[in-house]
Amino acid sequence: MILDFMEEYTLKEIITLISPLLLVFIAGGIALYNQRQSIKLQARNKWKEDFRLHVSDYLEAYMTALFNTTSLKASPFGGAAKDHSIANTSLSLSQLTSTITKIQMMLDKDSQAFKEIDELARSNNEKLTKIVKGDIEASNIEDTLKKFFEAAKKIYDNKK
Repeated sequence: MILDFMEEYTLKEIITLISPLLLVFIAGGIALYNQRQSIKLQARNKWKEDFRLHVSDYLEAYMTALFNTTSLKASPFGGAAKDHSIANTSLSLSQLTSTITKIQMMLDKDSQAFKEIDELARSNNEKLTKIVKGDIEASNIEDTLKKFFEAAKKIYDNKK
C-alpha cells in the first residue's frame, strides 16, 4: 500500500506534500516553547512583585510597631488613652508577625536566604522587645532594618 503510493509520486512530490505538515508541527512546537517561557517569566515577575510588597509591608509594620511601642512607653496618660495605645501596639505586632510569615512562606525553608531572613526578623523582634523594656533606644534599630532590607534585596535580585 505504501509502496504503491511511493510508486505513483516522485520523492520531490512527496516532500512537497509533507513539508507543510512538518512546518505546522515545527511552528506548533516553537509556539508551545514560547508560551511556556512566557508563563515562567510571568510567574517569576509575580513572585518578585509579591516578595517586594511583603518586604515593604514588613518594614512599614515594623516602623508602625516601633512608633506605637515608643509612644506607649512615653504616654503620660492612663485609662482609655493607654488602652487605645496598647491596642494599637498589639495590632502592629500582629501585622509584623503576619508579614514576616508571608515572606518566609515565599522562601524555601532549607535555603540560606530563609535562614538569614528568619535570623534578622528574630533580631528585629528582640530589639523591639528591648525598646519596649527600655533597655535600648529606638535609634539603635536602623542597622538591623538595613541588614534586613539588604538581605531581602539580595533575594529579590537573585530570583531567577
